[in-house]
Amino acid sequence: MLRGVVTNPLIIGIVLGLPVAPLGIELPQVAAQSAQYFANLTLPLALLCTGASLDFAALKGEWRNTIAASIGRLVVVPFIVTLGAALLGSGEAIHGIEIRTRDAERAPRLLPEIQRLLAETDLTVARIAEAVGLNNPSYLIRLFRERIGRSPGQYRNETRRPR
Repeated sequence: MLRGVVTNPLIIGIVLGLPVAPLGIELPQVAAQSAQYFANLTLPLALLCTGASLDFAALKGEWRNTIAASIGRLVVVPFIVTLGAALLGSGEAIHGIEIRTRDAERAPRLLPEIQRLLAETDLTVARIAEAVGLNNPSYLIRLFRERIGRSPGQYRNETRRPR
């Protein structure tokens, strides 16, 4: 069993990516776009495989159990987990949601400052996120790509002022 875990490509990818993520190292555009194509395929493909493996005739015969299981997974279990976390004082998960929400509200207003820091300093993306008060550097990268149309690294290379 341990060998199966150690040789799992998903686990290997995660372990190799962990030290690279905080450094803000970016793939070349061609590699990043190719990886994005694969990433965009994963959810539709997983849903297609799941749907193809369902036996709808069996679901019709067990519709009460199907509805009960769906309500349990979509409503009851999340409610119990959230309630348990709140009661036990372990609001880390809830706090994480609050932090991401706060970042999402503030980040668009911070874009000019982020752009200035990218153009005028050698700070990493993680340090820039920290400097402007964002808790999540990966959110900064995602927001930057959505709003500016380029990654922070590409923006820095294009706007770098000679010294």
